[in-house]
Amino acid sequence: MLQTSSLTSVVQGELERMILSGELAPGAKLTEMALATRLGVSRGPLREAFRMLEEAGLVRTEKNRGVFVRDIRSMKRSRSSTCVRRWTSWWAGVWPSTSCRRS
Repeated sequence: MLQTSSLTSVVQGELERMILSGELAPGAKLTEMALATRLGVSRGPLREAFRMLEEAGLVRTEKNRGVFVRDIRSMKRSRSSTCVRRWTSWWAGVWPSTSCRRS
């Protein structure tokens, strides 16, 4: 059978859905073991998905503390409309040419 998506991209998509739906609340700590068990995957694809979500601006990684969900609502308010459009385009499946990462 032909596989069209990598496990990492499937995990990333599911985490995005959970973040955007509010299932994972802004500020929530994303615990590797709990999410790996919940999604039925190992921690490797989960860690890679975290990196991809950080580049997209949906989570932040704090050294020695963990990964946390960003507040998407405040991101939309604080950024220019151009950056919000790029983020929205990415979310729709079209990767923007430049990053809108938060500094």
